[in-house]
Amino acid sequence: MEALYRTRYAGFTAKHFHEHLVKEHNFSWGYTWTKTFLYSKGCWRKRSVAGLIGASANGVRFLA
Repeated sequence: MEALYRTRYAGFTAKHFHEHLVKEHNFSWGYTWTKTFLYSKGCWRKRSVAGLIGASANGVRFLA
């Protein structure tokens, strides 16, 4: 699964990647397991809280 992400689905979000795994590759494990596994392999980095402060849903920043 790690190789599949790195070669074919690089850049996908955890949710989007898991949806493709289930639909196209008959993957039966859960989203949380998929996300945790790929985080542990270094495929994604957790975002810092500082990077999220002041961001709205549409990406427009506002002053706090």
